[in-house]
Amino acid sequence: MENHAKYPDSIYVHDDASLYVNLFIASAVRWREKAAVVRQETRFPDSDTMRLTVRVEHPVRFMLKVRYPGWAASGMDVRVNGRETTAARLSGAYVAIDREWRDGDLIDLRIPMHLRFEFLPGEPAVAAVLYGPIVLAGDLGSDGLTPSVRYGPSVPPLGKLRTPAIPAFVGDPARMLGSIESVPGRPLTFRTKGLAQPHDVTLVPFFRASDQRYTVYWKLFAPAQWAERKAEVAAPETMYHDPTEVFDITYAMPEGLLKGRSRVAMKFQAAAGASTGGVFDVRTVKTPAR
Repeated sequence: MENHAKYPDSIYVHDDASLYVNLFIASAVRWREKAAVVRQETRFPDSDTMRLTVRVEHPVRFMLKVRYPGWAASGMDVRVNGRETTAARLSGAYVAIDREWRDGDLIDLRIPMHLRFEFLPGEPAVAAVLYGPIVLAGDLGSDGLTPSVRYGPSVPPLGKLRTPAIPAFVGDPARMLGSIESVPGRPLTFRTKGLAQPHDVTLVPFFRASDQRYTVYWKLFAPAQWAERKAEVAAPETMYHDPTEVFDITYAMPEGLLKGRSRVAMKFQAAAGASTGGVFDVRTVKTPAR
């Protein structure tokens, strides 16, 4: 459950000897027992830098522990008053700076972010694209999404707009991220280059994708696989149906399967390499004897 008002509970915590910085959010905390205030300035995630300013009434010793995110694959730069600290760094844990703090001490942080895939559990051919901790969504446009269609008047109408074809990523998975480039002047915005098929796509932060169609998970294909599957992936353009529609299909049971039997087991299963929706209702219909 999302509860953004709870973030302040977790930006900072402390025990008797240490102050922990868990989240990178512009904020400040007052530690009464130490007569200290720590102020954090940052534009994260649009920027990968943060500055912590320590204000104390008198010199005081405590350990400042700054979270070292697990996604920080290329390291974390930490400087105290302009000098690089030798504090131990362990990805997924904390950078611990133990010293006597004086009023006005500065801690400057930089955590470079990089593109990476996160694969769907158990499905190595389906992945989301992340930049550091930020999930990126593919912008699929907003054609036909007027305010009345998106929001109401009471509920959004279903089955009135066609879902666009969702591109797939085609190439060598080990090199795919090299075909995603940042868009100049647009923080956290990227564009595929010859990677997405049947057309390239713009990637934006998921938390900013609100008024357009979007997708988060991408199917990954080797070129030979794509040649075999591209007709299926493009199927929404040619085989569209109302998503609220229930198909009523009759399957004739072969006479040879029934002859001489009082009990027959039937199994509904998608064909190999295909997918299908759920089965809403199954019934048997007895045809008149000939």
